[in-house]
Amino acid sequence: MPNPTVEQEIAAVEKAFGLSYGINDVFEESTVTLAAKFTRGKSKSPHGKWIVTVTKPKAGTTVSMETEVKISNKAEDARHQVKLEKVDDTEEYYILRYAFMFKDERIPGPYEFKVWPRSIKLKATINAPGLDSPRFKFNVIQGETAKEGLLTEPSGEATIFLDAPGRVQLTAKSPWKIDSWTSDEAVRARTCDVSVAPITALIHSHTEGKEGADKPLKVYVNEDDGKKGLVKVEVGAKTLADGLKGQKIKVKVTFPADNGKVTDPAPALWTGPNKGTALAPKKPDAKPGVDELVYEHEVELPTDGGKAAFYVQLGVCGGDKCTVQVGVTDSVEDDKLHLVNARKVVLELLVAKPELRQKCSSILADSGAALAPALMNELKRVYQDMHIEFEMSKDGCVEVEAADFKKYLKGDGTNFTWPDILKPELMFIDAAKFANWDYDEAQKKWVKKTWPSGKLFLMTDYQRRKLRDTKLGDAGVAKTKNTMTWIFCDYIADRASRNAVPAAPQFTSDMASITNQVVHVFEGKDEDTVETNFLVFDYDPIEASGALGVKKVNWRIQKYRKKGEAEWRDVAADGDPGGAYRAWQTSPAFANLAAAEKWVQIVDAVTLKMKLPKDTATSPGNLLKIKRNEPKEGGGTQEVEYETKIQAVAAVYGVSFSALGGAVGGAGQMRTSGGLRSMQGTAKTLAHEIAHNLGHGYSGKAPPDTGGRGSAIPGIAFGAKVPDGHYYVGHGHTGCHCAKQLMDLLANETAEEKAAVCAGSFSQPSPEHQTKYFDKLDDSKHCVIWGSGPESPTHTRDFCDDCKTYIKSTDCSDVTKAW
Repeated sequence: MPNPTVEQEIAAVEKAFGLSYGINDVFEESTVTLAAKFTRGKSKSPHGKWIVTVTKPKAGTTVSMETEVKISNKAEDARHQVKLEKVDDTEEYYILRYAFMFKDERIPGPYEFKVWPRSIKLKATINAPGLDSPRFKFNVIQGETAKEGLLTEPSGEATIFLDAPGRVQLTAKSPWKIDSWTSDEAVRARTCDVSVAPITALIHSHTEGKEGADKPLKVYVNEDDGKKGLVKVEVGAKTLADGLKGQKIKVKVTFPADNGKVTDPAPALWTGPNKGTALAPKKPDAKPGVDELVYEHEVELPTDGGKAAFYVQLGVCGGDKCTVQVGVTDSVEDDKLHLVNARKVVLELLVAKPELRQKCSSILADSGAALAPALMNELKRVYQDMHIEFEMSKDGCVEVEAADFKKYLKGDGTNFTWPDILKPELMFIDAAKFANWDYDEAQKKWVKKTWPSGKLFLMTDYQRRKLRDTKLGDAGVAKTKNTMTWIFCDYIADRASRNAVPAAPQFTSDMASITNQVVHVFEGKDEDTVETNFLVFDYDPIEASGALGVKKVNWRIQKYRKKGEAEWRDVAADGDPGGAYRAWQTSPAFANLAAAEKWVQIVDAVTLKMKLPKDTATSPGNLLKIKRNEPKEGGGTQEVEYETKIQAVAAVYGVSFSALGGAVGGAGQMRTSGGLRSMQGTAKTLAHEIAHNLGHGYSGKAPPDTGGRGSAIPGIAFGAKVPDGHYYVGHGHTGCHCAKQLMDLLANETAEEKAAVCAGSFSQPSPEHQTKYFDKLDDSKHCVIWGSGPESPTHTRDFCDDCKTYIKSTDCSDVTKAW
């Protein structure tokens, strides 16, 4: 049989011993089997010798060891087990080779072992000033596999157990770096010097607002009343995993000097979410809106790969700016965040469906509960300089449907209780029965307006509040403190008095009863048409009792004259013609409408037909002519006929619809005037009433004022009242208003003249002041907070600069409170 080839021998060995021919990687302290296959047949001697050599590459040494063994004469191979020694700390591995001596034949081992340590040791000298007990982070790499992010002890020591025998590479894990190996980096026990690479700080909580000061992040500082402009900022390493516990990041927060002047809450850097953590500015006596406020701070990363947090109190002023800088060097320039304050006011809207009211496309959308786009845009424009934005509520804009109202019906005047003021029949009136007075600028007089068809939606303040609560309800709408509710109606109803100031101002809930007098003198006929400057209905739409519109009629014979004569004489004595009725007489109590209409018939809301009944001989209708026997010249008597003038005063419940809008406590009404108001006029009024709900005009309340604020904005002094300033209370208007244009016109007048003008009414000034000053005013140049204006202007209005400043400084987080 021919001798086997080398390849056949290698294959035979690999099959016999299960090892690869050549080098085999093994762990230290393993037990390995040495084997030799006899190539000349079976063993012929019972003795042999194993020769083992160990080579240490780093030391450059080779050591041989011999071991005698017995072998069976019939064995085809020799085997021997060896427990491998540990690798020296100064070696990466050692190589074990062997051979078997059989008589004079040396049989080399077909394979050898490269012996690797089962674990390696690392001792790193750590240079990381400022870190508390830092631990060097490193990676273990073996071939294609790696373990990342292993840590030494704070002492820098680590024992690394290996998963497989083989070469091991140690590398630093960012942000650590190996400055130098102080031993061979490819031995069992390795030493090195390490340090922390500088990190780059990054603001992780915000992405917008970093491009530049011209593209700041807009922060709404009034959406959460409890936080009021508090922004949490989180900062860490640019790659978070690079950050180490205890690493410091410098923070710098800057507020420009041209920001608002509000001192509470003051713009500041807070270390925590509570006001008590506020830091003092770098310049301790710096004031908001006067000085640049600079705050400096240093935060510490709480964990490896963690983020540190601080808080920026932006204050409440609209348009205030702030720059946040972070970095790891004194220049604090790694990252910047630019912030600007904004305020958002949410609008709820209740609108009667179009078929229930007069159409007003320039004010309200023709379908759905929405403001006309032009009106919404104008409202936004007026407030944009104050950094107030408006958003329509998703749940609070609803149409009031026919199910919420019934068509107009006359009430019967019975069984009315206070909640029944909400009766739908009291909210709508046929247009044919409604009329109103409007001042015609061209004619310089009041003219009567009427509508040809449809119904007009009338509402009182009490009804508005009741309807809002009924229709929306607390459960239906997540009402927040920065939300205002508005109801648009054709006319806003309120008690009116011709001769006296109402006992309760407009938009109060009690609507105290005020009797209005309609005076007419009858001469020659027993009925006449009389027009009023207030409105009267068959049944009073405000009075809780549902009383008849006419309460009573007082009458008396005022003058007399003999028929055919021109001169009238006063009825001065009982003996004069009609003298028995020269004192006031009172009509019987009216049991129902028919009884009232014998005296007063309501033609439309501003037109009455007053009558003198003729039921009996002594009824006033039969007393316009009086016949009586009087002495005749020359003796005897004769019948003489006299004509009388009868003065009648009808006491009625009058209702005024003069107000264009009103609001208090975050809720209000707006009048569309049956669709005749202009978009500009409505926008001005809406902006005006919103400003009142923000606490403006800005003047303090002092008795006997009925307007003004109870408390000032912290750090912002109240504006002075006229004539020392341009804010005023009263003067024919309800609440506190701004007379900037008027006071500018009076700027060069004497103190006495200013006081004289300001002592009067701004709504109805004296003729002299009207001509000299008020006729020179331009409505388009009035501040929005001026107390009055036309219903349907084609021009727009803006706030004056002072009012803009005050509104920008207003805390808008609660628009429902009393200011």
